Amino acid sequence: EKKMHVKSIIVTKQKFIKFLRGKAEVLIVDANDEPVEGATVIGQWSRGASDRDTLVTAIDGWGETYSNWTIDNRRFVREFTFTIIDVQKEGWIYDSEANEMDYGSTDGQKGELLAEGVNYSELENLSAEKYAWNSPNPFNPKTTISFFLPEAAKVKVEIYNILGKKIATLLDGHAAAGVNSVDWSARDDNGFDVTSGTYFYRISVENEAPIVQKILLLK
Repeated sequence: EKKMHVKSIIVTKQKFIKFLRGKAEVLIVDANDEPVEGATVIGQWSRGASDRDTLVTAIDGWGETYSNWTIDNRRFVREFTFTIIDVQKEGWIYDSEANEMDYGSTDGQKGELLAEGVNYSELENLSAEKYAWNSPNPFNPKTTISFFLPEAAKVKVEIYNILGKKIATLLDGHAAAGVNSVDWSARDDNGFDVTSGTYFYRISVENEAPIVQKILLLK
């Protein structure tokens, strides 16, 4: 019988502006301590996140996965724990009793019993949380408008003039989780150059209040 178990779990934090997430790296080996490729690891995030996730190991036995993004709230110390639920591979047996680690945490904890810590589940609904910026600003002749989404969503990015009239639509469709960017080259929807002055970009995310930011075109 071919047996495999967890050799190591490394959990670290990643930060982007005001958001945090956990990164888990897991090493699966066989009974001879050799790496196991193609093992599916099922795990559960807790403390700083509350989602379940899977990863598949590479030829070196390592695989990685990430938790959902959470708000970096200064009132709480954000730590992330990833606990192994199961390891699966056709023709192999998961020998959990041979595990050298059952979970890993960003605060350095490791062992056989999970300390749950604070329950942050009520704080982790980020559907209303988003962030946007553009660069350069002031600009001429082009600026890049970027925005962050904690999860994929339908997004509309529009340009308005100082009188509140919409002059250009840069994006109207689905955007992926993470950082997305669109360029505006100071032209309206008809392809004509606009005059210098103050404009606004408006980012609308489905079911959420829009983000409106001021930009300045100098010619």
